[in-house]
Amino acid sequence: MTIYREETDFEELTGDPDDKINFSADTLMYISSYLVNENSYLSKGEVWINWFSKYEKFGELEHLYFMTPTFFENEKLPVTISGNEIELLLCVPISQEELEYFENNGASALEELLYEKNIDVSNLFRKSVI
Repeated sequence: MTIYREETDFEELTGDPDDKINFSADTLMYISSYLVNENSYLSKGEVWINWFSKYEKFGELEHLYFMTPTFFENEKLPVTISGNEIELLLCVPISQEELEYFENNGASALEELLYEKNIDVSNLFRKSVI
């Protein structure tokens, strides 16, 4: 699932005002295809570097960081579905400064900072918290 503000300006984001559906579908398809092709899975604390580099106007957020969603904090994770353990992750766009903070201080420190600053994960144009 892709989460972003309803009023996200896709003309500013991708150059195409009608790109909302394509942006969500492309993101989900790319992540799924990557995992199938690499015979891999995503794990919390993983970062995809320069994910948004293809969007010139994307702003400060260049990378994707995967973390456990805060709304699942009190739930027992991972969940088991049809005998397979599934961990639900939240994909959070982060800036270069936030990536460097992650590299220097670790996943827990970055997540604490993002929680502390109460970032809006749906705002694809938010400013870095660093």
